[in-house]
Formats: sequence, structure tokens, C-alpha cells
Amino acid sequence: DLGVVLHFKDFALNDTHVLDPIWVTSAVYRIINSELLSIQDGIISYNDLSIILRKGKDDKYSYPPSKFKYIIELMKKFQLCYEFETKKILVPDLLPVQEPDMDLLDEEKSMVVVEYDFLPKSILPRLIVNMHGDIKDNMRWRTGVVLYDDKYHATAVIKADYESKVISMSVHGTNKRDYLSVILHFLRKINSYFEKLVSIEKVPLPDNPNVFVSLNHLYKLEELGKSTYFPDGADIEYNVKDLLGSVGGPLDTEKELIMLLEKVANKLDSHETLLQKANDIVQLQPNFFGMGINLNAIVDKYLKKKKTAANKGYTQ
Repeated sequence: DLGVVLHFKDFALNDTHVLDPIWVTSAVYRIINSELLSIQDGIISYNDLSIILRKGKDDKYSYPPSKFKYIIELMKKFQLCYEFETKKILVPDLLPVQEPDMDLLDEEKSMVVVEYDFLPKSILPRLIVNMHGDIKDNMRWRTGVVLYDDKYHATAVIKADYESKVISMSVHGTNKRDYLSVILHFLRKINSYFEKLVSIEKVPLPDNPNVFVSLNHLYKLEELGKSTYFPDGADIEYNVKDLLGSVGGPLDTEKELIMLLEKVANKLDSHETLLQKANDIVQLQPNFFGMGINLNAIVDKYLKKKKTAANKGYTQ
């Protein structure tokens, strides 16, 4: 009768119970809409929160410094921001508009474009939050980001075009296909949060980069045992496996699942939560469909690999 109680089980949040959810939303809106955040291109520190959340004469709510961490943890939970360096917070929605100069080699690349019926402004910022640990040389701006992973020796340039309603991903490097699979996983997960959102993933033809074909259609053709495909707008037939080669060609499924688990897992995960994450990965990776994957065995293998690596590090 009196209202709603918010409680989060996460380790960093479980010591606080919110009796009035508006207390939370008011703080978040004050941070996101603050002039200071705008002036500083989306970056603030914990010290800035004392100014932003200072209680005014007409304010209903007060925010003691002891609760700043809780508010930021909630913003991180809902993919509104991330922390970097020492107690600095970045809100991607307010990054600079200007795209930085990029000196990338014009080498062979894997590319996917995702076309939307409507492209929500929060999708790219959420992707930046999810993959902020991979941002290369602080190259991030309002409509794009450059990522690098030293494990795959691959660099990705991701851009959103809100007028065309398209997100494009171009990946260069040694294991570009593997890294593209990781990025696609995070993007598919974010897309799944939006009910009724229509998105179509497409890859360019190898000899005609201006003609794109649907990834889902290629997966379906492969599932049906069709070896060739005559795309609309093309002059010749193409091999289905060749077209899928940059994102869904032959690969050790177990290896790819473990690779993706390494990206989405955190130190608080149990076997049960890892199993759920592995299941989410399978649901979001169309090239895994119908493969009869033993998720328990893969999670066990991942945990064994993690333990071996930890023991090796301890020994060294």
C-alpha cells in the first residue's frame, strides 16, 4: 500500500535497501543532466558528485557521500556509465561528438553492419560500457569507439549512423573473426533488452562491398545444406560457407564458447551463473543452433582453465 522496495543481490549492492525508488532515479537524472558532466565531455569524479548531488533548499532528497558508490554501481548495472582510472566515471551519452583521427592499416578485415527499423540512442553507449576495458587509446566519441584486444591481436572500429539507422563493425587483425564474434555477442545481448526491436545483421560480398547479405539467411541456408547463394543485387552465385567465413565459418564450437565466457565472466560467478551465461551465449549465437552442446562440460573446462592459469600466476 505504501510503495515499492528495490533490492539487488549483487555483492556491491546488497547492503543497501531502497524504500523510495524515486530517490535513485532522481540522483541518476541529476548526474546525467548535470552541466558539469556536459562541460567535462561525459567524465566526472566522485568529488564532483558532492557538487552535483548537493541538497538544495527545495530538494526533497539528500545524498550522503556514503551512498555515492551505491548510486554509481546502479548506473553501471544498467549500463549507463563505467569507472576508469581512479574513481572517475564516464557516461558515453555525453562523449565529444568529434570523431578522432584514426591511423588504421588498410588491411583485410571482417565486417558486419546491423540495420535497425529504429536505432535507439542508448545501444552504442551500452556497447561502449560493456566493452570499455578494450577501448584503444581513449578513442571513443558520441557515435563510435575503437576497440583492441591483445589476446586476439585485433582492432575493431564501431560506428553508429542514426540517420541511416545502422551500426557498422569493421575488425582488423590476426584473429579478427573471433573478436567480431565477441562484439556481436554483446550487441545481440543489448538488442535483446528492447522488446519488438527489429535488427538485421548483414555481411558484404567479398568482391562488392556495397552489396550486403543477411547473416540469418546464410545461417538458415547452411542449416538446410545449401552450398551456394545468389544474392539480390549480385551478378554471380557465392559459396555460403565463404560468405559466412568472416563471422560464422568452421570453428571449434567449444573453443568459441570458452572464449566468449572469458569475456562475460567475472570473479563473483559461480558454476550456476556461468552456466546461465553460457546458455545466453548459445541463444545469442545463431551459428551454435542445433549443435548439441554440453554446457556443463564446457563450464567445467572453463573453470579448470581459469584455475590452472591462477595457479600458474601464483607459482610465478
